[in-house]
Amino acid sequence: ILEAAVAGYVENYIICPGAISGAARGPINNGSAFFKYVSQALIAMQRIVYVGEGSNQFTIVHIDDVIDLFLRVFERARKGTPPGESPYARYFIASSQAVDWKTVVTIVGNELVFRVYGKQ
Repeated sequence: ILEAAVAGYVENYIICPGAISGAARGPINNGSAFFKYVSQALIAMQRIVYVGEGSNQFTIVHIDDVIDLFLRVFERARKGTPPGESPYARYFIASSQAVDWKTVVTIVGNELVFRVYGKQ
């Protein structure tokens, strides 16, 4: 997409959110796909799993922040691209904090245990 924009074939706006947290508010109320996959993996393995110290990090962002970013980018796109602006300047990474994997799987795992057994 970026190469096509550089060549002038498209006008790009790319948004890449990290793991999205928070409840959906739209007509289809789905939870975070990220947390569903983590939960399913932990249930299938029946244990909390991480590699090494579990210190590898990824970004997480709240759904409201992602919505706000989409609205801002849409407004920017509606106004048009300034002449000479690089397509790479229209590549947005939505994140609000870095979280290590061990923290995530521990929290999700504890919540799963609580929901099944009523205790942590």
